[in-house]
Amino acid sequence: MKTCELRWFLPGTPPTAINNWFEYNCPGEVVTWENTRDDWYLLPQSPCDYLNLKLRQGRLEIKWRNAEHGIFNCQNLGQGKAESWLKWICADQQTNSFLPTVKNTPGSWLKVNKIRSQRELELETTCHIELTQLKVKNQSWWTIAIESMGNINTLKTFVEQVSQTCPKLELHPNQSSAYPHWLTHSI
Repeated sequence: MKTCELRWFLPGTPPTAINNWFEYNCPGEVVTWENTRDDWYLLPQSPCDYLNLKLRQGRLEIKWRNAEHGIFNCQNLGQGKAESWLKWICADQQTNSFLPTVKNTPGSWLKVNKIRSQRELELETTCHIELTQLKVKNQSWWTIAIESMGNINTLKTFVEQVSQTCPKLELHPNQSSAYPHWLTHSI
């Protein structure tokens, strides 16, 4: 599966205005609302910002960045780094056998508790926006992501729609990254 996406990470919890916007005024239909789960990430060896390996709900997922598209200006959102990613998912019953080993290998794997809400909109292809609260190592973070299953032009169109409706955030490129970068540089 190929995605084009923008993502930002911020410490703390989402502001009330962002939660209200996401619930009532954000484009798209609600796909999930406050879905709670624990994902286990293999800690990347810095500076490996282009590879992500995780265990999620009995699946092994591998994502790797195959293109960087530069900085996007996103009106009310601010600026962020757009990237294309390829994802491979192994949904084998054997995958669950990794979890006991993962939990007992401190320093190699990291548990990230997530409360995720997601909306979906069909443009030329499926597009998602997610708002997720994160808890890792007793720290609270939140992330907002905009994703297209199509090409970079579809992502641009969706970003324009999203950023026209959201409250002013003024996000910066230094807050914009994928999970591998965030895990090695912020946690």
